[in-house]
Amino acid sequence: MSSDRRDFLKFLFGGTAMGMTLSPLELLIRGAISQSQNEAMAQSTLQKFYFNLSFRAAPDRATYDLFLDPYSATGNNVIESAGFATCYGSSNGNRFDEAIYKTFKVPGHNIHAPWMWGQKMPTSDGFKNIYDLMENMLVIQGVRTASPGHPMSQVKSEEGNGITMAGMLSDYTDSPLNTIQMNSTYTFQSAKGKMSAPLADSMTRNVINDLMAKFNKNQVVTFSNLKDELSESFKNAVDNMNYDSGVRSPSTLTMKNTYDGAIELVASSAQDFATVWADKLAKYKNVTELACTDKDNFNGFLDKPIGKLTARNNQYSVSSTEQCFNQDLRDIITKDTCVAMSSVFAVAEFIANSKYAVALNTRIPTPMTMLQTTESGSSSRQTITNDQHNTGIMLRTLTNALMYRSVSSCLYEFRKFLKTESAGFNFDQTVIRLNGDFCRSPRADGFGADHGWQASNTVLISGMVEAPLIVGRIYKDGMAHGIHGANYKGSWGVGAPVTINGVTAVLTQGNVLSSIASMLGVPSPANNSPSLLRLSNSKVQLADPSLKLKVVA
Repeated sequence: MSSDRRDFLKFLFGGTAMGMTLSPLELLIRGAISQSQNEAMAQSTLQKFYFNLSFRAAPDRATYDLFLDPYSATGNNVIESAGFATCYGSSNGNRFDEAIYKTFKVPGHNIHAPWMWGQKMPTSDGFKNIYDLMENMLVIQGVRTASPGHPMSQVKSEEGNGITMAGMLSDYTDSPLNTIQMNSTYTFQSAKGKMSAPLADSMTRNVINDLMAKFNKNQVVTFSNLKDELSESFKNAVDNMNYDSGVRSPSTLTMKNTYDGAIELVASSAQDFATVWADKLAKYKNVTELACTDKDNFNGFLDKPIGKLTARNNQYSVSSTEQCFNQDLRDIITKDTCVAMSSVFAVAEFIANSKYAVALNTRIPTPMTMLQTTESGSSSRQTITNDQHNTGIMLRTLTNALMYRSVSSCLYEFRKFLKTESAGFNFDQTVIRLNGDFCRSPRADGFGADHGWQASNTVLISGMVEAPLIVGRIYKDGMAHGIHGANYKGSWGVGAPVTINGVTAVLTQGNVLSSIASMLGVPSPANNSPSLLRLSNSKVQLADPSLKLKVVA
């Protein structure tokens, strides 16, 4: 890159912490100028977007993305446990009275997946197969975490050698904001001293306005009402920038000629955000509501009444002291059980469209349910937390399935948007990560599940992935290779050693971070851990074909 170009970018972006020190209005103007100069000046920034979705506190992922024995002929190389289920079963045919482990063989790929992948998800295009998402999905399993506890496991899932994945990406890009932290407690660590912007998650206010407040210190409601002020400020910015850099960067003199186009660019991208937010939110809200209420397309979950009518045991536990007495567990569901995640995806779509940030760290909100916890029949609105130590398998199977079905619908809509011509970052430039602290180790009596720190799994969805890949190695018998003892029998995913570049070891979060970094085109924050992937013609390939997931004794 020429020194003129470097000088101009240094001036344009105002140092390493862009977005936090410049005048907010000037920042928007400079962003518009930068975009208007794309044809005159070669892009120097890396064009990638990292969307990190965290299942904080580690919900049971067996229902969704914990694949056991996916590549075998039968998919039955699994030791089952009463605390480990993928759907419901029926002993009498009339109602679901047990949680069972069952798989679905994905057409065209011969992959044995958890049962819900054979069901339908609501979308704005009608009901679609959940397995449609697999076309661009890579799953890394059998990853040992750094600690049995939540906090350290959360940190190490995103950070290596003191730098976070989002921080590394931010260091290699220029954008109005580096990373948005949306209700996320992840630390943001940048080698170059860049900063992240916090953003609260709320269904009662315009979250996009909250984001754009970073650009507008006067808290003006809409940018469309600022056209006169914007025009004057733009003229001043152009004059100042031309004066400062005209000799060193003659191409910036053309900015006066692009004035009208740049003003129009600002006006079109910074329109009435209340309208933009409402439209985006409504799309995701509609599909999450339907994901929780449609019973016709979710067999094994919602197509029969759920739960024994009498003699309920700890499999129906809500906590260590309460049980759920709803005669039909489907009654705990309301249309807004999972609606809180709508704002997460609406913000992600806005950011990907506008390119105001290169990374979004956020979490998936947990379901809200109407639980009857007394035999007298009174119900209260409660959260089934992700940290499901004392949540029985009958409740876990339903609430987790609703959460994952809602996530699937939102992922479909977000992927669809990224494939449109209007998307700022497109699908081939985006890495979506479904991330958690670790998996769960289910108790054999079905009463809750504890910390499965011996293994975690990460799902990556991107246009760079052309076919489903499930990689890693896990032990068939968790009890034989875990630390918990006889109450935790079953194939719940204790990581087994794999061989990479001639070295045999159990996968760590460093391997996951290096794999993501290889997709994003930046150095790994865990540079001592090899990547499981490599890019060939901008598409993902395994570093070694033997890395496909295997179950071992």
